[in-house]
Amino acid sequence: MFLSNLRKSFIASTLLLIGCSACWIWQKNENKPVPLINEEKSGTPFSTKEPEIFQCEVVTTTGDSSTSYFFARKQGKWRYDLRYGDTDQVSEVLDDKDYLISYRKKTYAERPPDNNKEGENSSLEEFTSGLLNQGHSTGFQEIGRENNLVRYHARINDSDTSEVVITFDPIIGLPVKQEFYSIAGEKKTLAFTVELRNFTPDVDDSVFAVPAGFRKVSVDEFRKAS
Repeated sequence: MFLSNLRKSFIASTLLLIGCSACWIWQKNENKPVPLINEEKSGTPFSTKEPEIFQCEVVTTTGDSSTSYFFARKQGKWRYDLRYGDTDQVSEVLDDKDYLISYRKKTYAERPPDNNKEGENSSLEEFTSGLLNQGHSTGFQEIGRENNLVRYHARINDSDTSEVVITFDPIIGLPVKQEFYSIAGEKKTLAFTVELRNFTPDVDDSVFAVPAGFRKVSVDEFRKAS
């Protein structure tokens, strides 16, 4: 499962982790959910569409714990990293072949790219809009502009006990920060944050290369070591 679907694995696991950490924000809300799919259906005042060429980090923070991910895409090539920057960082890269890379083991495995079509879908869009979908955000309201960024307030299922504050960057056309809060009376508590960092519309081809000196192993060996 891990090897055949790394992209969906880390997105799903992160959404599950965040959802479990913050489910108490909206679990008491009995209003009918309004799916946040796109601007036409939801009235979302900003885009979550993934650019054709880009690279960035996504950092999720709950309390004192943070996890980083890396995304890159360029002309049919793509890369997704789980636990980015840590010693146990794992990558999936589609270039001339489909590569699976372990930085802790300094190994990699390869498969024909036709065996994996996951990269044809938009992972960053899934990540950003997927997080918003968890809370079924509705009622977006612009609350300020500063340093070329636009901030929006959104209530979750029209609840008075939860809200999301979204910071949107019109230059790159994506949300760069999402803050999920719980509200109890006059007290507002930050449950978790998702930030898009170090975004650039330029990607060097070396981003999609297997690191020098890494040992090639079979897919089965890679699976057993992961």
